[in-house]
Order: sequence, then structure tokens, then C-alpha cells
Amino acid sequence: MVAIVLLFAGSLAALAVRRRSPSGRRAAGFAGLAAAATGFVLLAGAATHRLPPVPPQPPDAPRRQAADGDATSAACRSCHPYQYATWHASYHRTMTQAASSDSVIGDFGDVRLSFSGAHYRLFEREGRFFGEITSARPGARKGRSQTSVVPLNQTTGSHHMQIYWYASGAGRTLEAFPLVYLRDQQRWIPRLAAFITPPSAGPAPISVWNTTCIGCHTTHPRPRISASAIRRSDSHVSELGIACEACHGPGQEHASVNRSPVHRFQLHASAEPDPTIVNPKDLPHVRSSQVCGQCHSVKTFYSAEQVQAWAENGSSFRPGDDLEASVSVISNATQSRPFTQQFIAEFPDFVRGSFWDDWIVRVTGREYNALTESRCFQRGEMACTSCHQMHKDWDDSRALTEWADDQLAPGMETDRACLQCHARFEDEQLAADHTHHRPGSTGSECQNCHMPHTTYGLLKAVRAHEIGSPTVATSGPGAGRPNACNLCHLDRSLGWAADHLDRWYGQEPPTLREDDQRISAGVRWALQGDAGVRALVAWSMGWTPAQEAAGTDWLVPYLLELMLDPYDAVRIIAFRSLQTLPGLEDAAFDELASPEVRAEAARSIRDRWASRQSPSRGRGERTLFDADGRLDQRELARLAAQRDDRPLNLAE
Repeated sequence: MVAIVLLFAGSLAALAVRRRSPSGRRAAGFAGLAAAATGFVLLAGAATHRLPPVPPQPPDAPRRQAADGDATSAACRSCHPYQYATWHASYHRTMTQAASSDSVIGDFGDVRLSFSGAHYRLFEREGRFFGEITSARPGARKGRSQTSVVPLNQTTGSHHMQIYWYASGAGRTLEAFPLVYLRDQQRWIPRLAAFITPPSAGPAPISVWNTTCIGCHTTHPRPRISASAIRRSDSHVSELGIACEACHGPGQEHASVNRSPVHRFQLHASAEPDPTIVNPKDLPHVRSSQVCGQCHSVKTFYSAEQVQAWAENGSSFRPGDDLEASVSVISNATQSRPFTQQFIAEFPDFVRGSFWDDWIVRVTGREYNALTESRCFQRGEMACTSCHQMHKDWDDSRALTEWADDQLAPGMETDRACLQCHARFEDEQLAADHTHHRPGSTGSECQNCHMPHTTYGLLKAVRAHEIGSPTVATSGPGAGRPNACNLCHLDRSLGWAADHLDRWYGQEPPTLREDDQRISAGVRWALQGDAGVRALVAWSMGWTPAQEAAGTDWLVPYLLELMLDPYDAVRIIAFRSLQTLPGLEDAAFDELASPEVRAEAARSIRDRWASRQSPSRGRGERTLFDADGRLDQRELARLAAQRDDRPLNLAE
């Protein structure tokens, strides 16, 4: 059960009646009555509609069975068709699905691949999907191999990548197939290559869906894990994926009480919240955010008894509850709790793979931890719904696919997200005085300074959700959290950033070493950072605002260093960034080839780059180039020898 602790660590009438003037309320009330009358027959029919029974389910897959109090999303559709449609278009719904022609995004056209001595075949037969693995037989003589074919019956993810699961034979337990499919690149890669995880020559460790994914990727899960065998389970869920009741709470009573259209209209006309269901937008900002935090957080329990209860029945938290009554969300404020201290002591690598040295969360999918560290949340009323929405607005002209990308409300990807509270900065001059950057430039955008890309996940950098101010104090070359200034100005040193923060905002500079003062932060993060830092800086080197601020002519040797990194994910990100550089869009490099093949490809790219070298290529001593554009290889080697090589497994 100790392992579980580690793995636990993602109507018009109503609006009208609320108008201020009595005449407006009367007119809107009549309009609402007309609308209700028009749809009465349709709604009455929908309310009494019965869905056909659920077809038989495989005995070796997690059972989909509504828990007591749940109605499932099918019951919501008849009365809330628009909300149902927008949810149905979201990636929350498709987080977990039964494998089918509608859900599978991978290429199963008899694809044959080889990685690390194992051979794979992906194929489809009569609407079912299969994975074949041929590998060396344990303990057998060289040349002897074994082949196994497994039906892939469940998927995780669909936005960026998709993982496939097959029945292990131990009850309803599922195990991960060794390959994952990257949607944008349309390619298969080994599962471990898609994550920041220590390099290994051996087979990937077994990943069990019933412990690693069920808690947050389904609705009302009951793991039902065997107390005597953690890899055996009889797992049940109300629904696969994140459905209505994950955010609104059990809906059976709500559906029953609101079966009558007359009752529904009376409830709308009263403008009072329905006591039989939870709407996160109507909750205080803390409780509202906790609805998201039940999954989007790093957390632990208060006792071993709670661990056992979760293993059997899942979380006791329901939307509207106090999340902290069920679990301890790990943060600066809660790390001193006894069970949390025990967790930190027993699993230091997991903690390091989840948090920066200053206890700000460093992996995506755990945004609630970051939000709670923000003054906007602690002293104000900022909630997840301040920027995000689970259902697209009626008048939002964006396509559902565009909205679903981050589920942001209209304009929330711009300064409007901050201006809704900090309205004084709508004045361009005042904003320019505050940011010290030209109005309209990327340096003047609120989020680039206050929500920099310091979280990692899904082979990319993601904006931090701790709303803070830039500081150099956390930005050491190893596991320190990169600062916003140097993530744009990659060619400048930490000392340069500290001087500007002192001059502009009176922020006292920290004590910095000579290298911090002299050498660019981008160079040092690329050469000396841990694997997570190296992944972030590799992504930043391909980020357009950073390229505009720092230039691109000096990036090639550092991206080539990162393309030879021991971590697969770092190499994948670095090569993607290299292809954004002028003249290298068609560069050829296989991130998953043997070290010798990778080294030869890197030499070819380096020679191609060097043939166009000019004195302007370097940005002075800070990027290790001299005035003639020659790279100081000795200094590069000195810094690279100080790389933080501690094994790192980012717990995304």
C-alpha cells in the first residue's frame, strides 16, 4: 500500500429574472415563459427518455457501473444539451476511453518498429486493436526470442499523446503497452521516451492503470485493489474519462427532482441555486478551485487508514466539499504535517520530481498547488474559473476544437486575464512604466513575466500557475526554478537580470557567483541544469519570443548538446527547437537512434552550421563566443562537466 501513496501523488429565464429593473424582469419573464412553452413538449419527452441498457463489458477491463447517487452524463444530455455538447468536445471526456475506431488516434496500419532490441507491430482486425511484441526471452541463449500479441482495450489521452492498455490477467487490472503515439508528430515512440525519466537499457517498468491513472482520469472511481496483491484489482468507475459528476457531484437526486419541466421552470424563475447539484462557479473561490484540485494537485493522505480506504473505494471528496478534509495538498504551508513529512522522507525523489527547490510545483497537471501559492488566490478571490471554463459560452465564436485546447474563456490567453482585476494597467503608458517594455511587445505581456513557462509536461514547457513576480533568487544552474527574465533573454546572465530587477523594482540582488554574473543563463541551464531544467531551456530555445529577444545565431551548439542528452525527452524537444532555426528546418536527426548514429547526425548539422558562421554569431563572452565567432570549447566542457546528473523522474 505504500506504493499507492506514491502513485496517488490530475436558462435564459434565470438570467433575465436577475436583471435590475422591474420592467426588465417582467419582460424577460414573459420571454422566458414563451421559451419554456415552446420547448415544453420536447423537454417533457427528453426527461422521460430511457437509454438502452449498457452492453456486456469484458470481465478483464474496469467495470463501468454508476455508483450510488450517480446518474452518469447520459442523464444530463436531455436537459443540458449545449453543456453536454461542449463537454463532449473536451479533452476531459477523452482522457480515458474504451479503444475503438472513434477513440484511437494511433497508426494501426500494420506498423512495424524496433526500439532497444525489441520489435513491435501495431495492427487492427475487425475493429479491434492489437500490439505485438517480439523480444529476447529472459535467460535464453542469444537469438532466442518470444512473441506475444495483446488486445489493446483502453486508451489514455488524445490531445498530445495516447497511451494504450491491455488486460494483465489479474482481475480487471490493466498494464501499459510499451509504445505511445504522439499526435502532432504522428509517430510511435517508447513510453518512457515521452517522459522525463532516468535512462535505462532494460525494459520499461510495468505501469498499472488501476493505481496510476484511475484516480483522476475517470469519474467516481473505486480502485478495489487487492490488499494482498497490489497488481490485482476489481476496479469499478461510474464513467471513463472526466464526466459531469466529476465536477458537479452525484446527479441522481438532481435528475429525479428535476424530471418535471414545471419544476425546472420554477427553479429557474426563482434565480436560486439548485440544492441538489453543485455548480463550481457558484462556490466560494477556494471550494470552487478545490473541485479542480481534486485531480490537478500533488497531494497525500493523513493516515495509513485513508490509504487503505482509497485503495478500496477511491476518494471520499465530492465537489463542494473541503478538499483538505480528504487529503493534504503538499505546499510550503502543509509540508510540516506529520503524514506529509513521512511521505517526503520516504519518497524524496518523488518530491524532487514534483517541486522546485522553493516548493513551487514543476510539473503540469498539478496547477492547483501553484494557484494556492499565489497572492491573487490567498488575498483575493482568484479561482480556476477566473480564466478557464468547462463549457464554451453560447456567444463564443471560436470553434469547439480551438476552445478545447486549453478551455480558456474568451480573451484569457491575453492581458485581459489580468486586467479583469488589475484594470489600471489598461492605460498603455502606465503599463509600459510598470513593465519597462514597449507596449504591445511580448515583454509587456503580463503572463510572460508573472506566469513564465517553468512547468514541464507532455514534451513541452507550460505556464506556471503560481502568479508571482520575476526573481533571480530561485534560478541556480542545477535544480533552481528558471526566472521569467532569462527565459526570454536566454543570452543574458543572471547578474544582468538581477541588476535590472534591482533598478526597476528595488529587488535586492542575491549573492551570485562569478559564472552567474558572466555567463548567459541559457547556456548554463542547457549545460548544467538537471534533466527537467534542460528540457525547459530546450523548449525555450524554440520559443518565438525568446528567439526575438535573444537571437538565434548562437543557439545551434547548445541545442546540439541537448540533442545528445541522455534523456530521450530532452533530445526530442531540443531537435524540435533546432528545426525552428533559419536554414535548419529540414535538418535530419533521429532522437531515438543509437548514440553513434546520433553523434554522426549532430556532427553533420554542426558542420552545416559552421559553414555559415560569422563574427556576429556569438553574443560576446556571455555565450562563450569570441569576437570572431569561435566557440570556447574548453569553457563549454568545463560547464558541461558540472551538469546535474542526479536521476530525475518528473511526476507529471
